[in-house]
Amino acid sequence: LYKKHPEFVMPTNKLKEIIMKTPTLKTAYVGGPIAGLSGQRKLDVIQFYDDIAYLCAIHNIDAFVPLRKTNVDPHLLRLLKKYNNDRNHPRTATFISKSDKTAIRKSDLVIMFATDISSGAGIEQEYARVCEVPLILMYQGGKAASSMVVGNNNRPIAIINFSTFEDGIKKLDAALTKHRHKF
Repeated sequence: LYKKHPEFVMPTNKLKEIIMKTPTLKTAYVGGPIAGLSGQRKLDVIQFYDDIAYLCAIHNIDAFVPLRKTNVDPHLLRLLKKYNNDRNHPRTATFISKSDKTAIRKSDLVIMFATDISSGAGIEQEYARVCEVPLILMYQGGKAASSMVVGNNNRPIAIINFSTFEDGIKKLDAALTKHRHKF
């Protein structure tokens, strides 16, 4: 490689040492409801997902936030244009589903916001279980985790109950630090 491509320089021992000490970048899928939300609640939840992604970056975790990633995917944009921006058209919905499933399967961790009713969030949780991807569940406002989620064979590594989104971010920060070795 180095003889054929002189622009590549063989790393020095010091550089090799730095590379070996650099932690491997982990990946996280950030899931939860969005389609059924509206108004200020929808805007607040989207901001919460962005805050989770920012916190993940601080922890050296690359966060996949479906809303943000699929909205810029060139293939999806072409499909949306072709089908009049219909996200529920079978072709666009299939693409979104496949994209999200691939992201979950490739992730080291799934962070799920599970307060608002969403069948899609339940499917994301189950897909994480099937793929044996560790899960952190987040609930807002004293709501309890479902026995089906807590009792399955891929138990969440953390269940976070929080009052405000800021409180949720603080508790998630602590959970990512505490449970880093589990994902």
